Amino acid sequence: MRTCPWYEILKSSGRMEIAEEIADRICAKEFAGWIREFSPEIEFQILNRLCVESDGCADCRMTFRRVRES
Repeated sequence: MRTCPWYEILKSSGRMEIAEEIADRICAKEFAGWIREFSPEIEFQILNRLCVESDGCADCRMTFRRVRES
C-alpha cells in the first residue's frame, strides 16, 4: 500500500509521534478482521509500515498465506 488514510491524518495533524502505536494496534487488528471475512485459513504479517520512520519504507508491505486448519 502506498497511501494510507491514517498516515495522512497523522501527518496533517502533526501527530506522527503516535504513528507506530497506530500501526501496531489499529492496522494489525483491522487487517486481521478483514482477512477473517475471507477465510479463517488465511493469515497475514505486516513487513513494513509506511507511517513508522524507523522502518524506512515508502509503503506498507504485508504477506498473506493460506494455513491449513487441523
